[in-house]
Amino acid sequence: AFAGCESLVSLIIPSCVTNIESWAFYNCANLKEVTIENGLTKLDEAIFKDCKKLESIVIPTSITYIDNSSFSNCISLKNIYYTGSKENWETLISFVNSPEIINAKVTYNYAN
Repeated sequence: AFAGCESLVSLIIPSCVTNIESWAFYNCANLKEVTIENGLTKLDEAIFKDCKKLESIVIPTSITYIDNSSFSNCISLKNIYYTGSKENWETLISFVNSPEIINAKVTYNYAN
């Protein structure tokens, strides 16, 4: 969909979006921030892979699955703002083996 788009800097995925295909935002070289509103249920394979300038993302509690490769090579990812509790987050990522997610600072119960 937007793979390789260099002009995309900020992205809001509205609540009416419930599905986004794998690799949709792959290699969006200048994407820095993403806000996902409550509605989307999963972050599929390589959805944000190689978005090397991605610094922050808001993840709602509607997300019930994050693929291991969702944030592969997102080397600037520093902040994850999760709208749910710490316990819910730990359950969500319990099977995720992604250093980009594990090393990011997570803010829980975020309200934007």
